[in-house]
Amino acid sequence: MNTDEFKYSLILSAALIGFLVIGNLVSPSPHTLSVFPWLIDFVAFPIVLYPAIRDISIRRYGASLTLSQGLWIGEAITRWAALLFGVFNACYSYFYFVRGRLSLVIVSFLMTVLITWLIGLMCSFICILIITKRLLSNRASPVP
Repeated sequence: MNTDEFKYSLILSAALIGFLVIGNLVSPSPHTLSVFPWLIDFVAFPIVLYPAIRDISIRRYGASLTLSQGLWIGEAITRWAALLFGVFNACYSYFYFVRGRLSLVIVSFLMTVLITWLIGLMCSFICILIITKRLLSNRASPVP
């Protein structure tokens, strides 16, 4: 784990935590807790992952970047962000409405980590496709 990857993981998890808290405070139903209360929550993934994957992968691999190398970087960022977000959501759900129900907290943690990781992995794949396509087009275009 690189410090750059962890830094971007912290940024992504902070954005997701902000959406979670604000979305659930504004929610009209006090008896539910939603991990992604609005569809706009998903905007945090490409906004954070695209520059993160681009910066780290170009710094590490330069123009020889492959799809799998970029995907590993995106997966590492997403994995740590999902774990951090899952821990926060488990704590938040415990104090929000399920005191004493450890099984609900564990399920909340596991589902948050899994869903966040899968969404982040899909977004990482799309971001790295765009990045590698741009790198290939830059290599193919002749310099005057």
